Amino acid sequence: MIGAVASEGDWPVPKFSQISLVIADELRLAELSINTAIRDKARFLIATLDALVTHRLWVAMTLGTVKATVNGLAALVNGQGQMAMRANLTVEKRARACQSPTIMHSGLGR
Repeated sequence: MIGAVASEGDWPVPKFSQISLVIADELRLAELSINTAIRDKARFLIATLDALVTHRLWVAMTLGTVKATVNGLAALVNGQGQMAMRANLTVEKRARACQSPTIMHSGLGR
């Protein structure tokens, strides 16, 4: 049973609203980390391309770096989509609803 102690000596199970808030916070932090990584990779790609043009580097020399950076960016974007980052709003709304006095008294928030 969520929110209750199963038997004496067991650890209490947190209520759904508490779990939802923790999940929402962790999703938000993960989203921030991924966005920061995407920004940093994009800056690196721009710097690499700028060096290619400015210093007239041999294209074949930098092609591997550019391809790896673009693939890394694609993987980050794909990973962000797979984690369903926008779910944090739904989870948070559910947590807030569980804390509502109306829902708590009706038994739906347990």
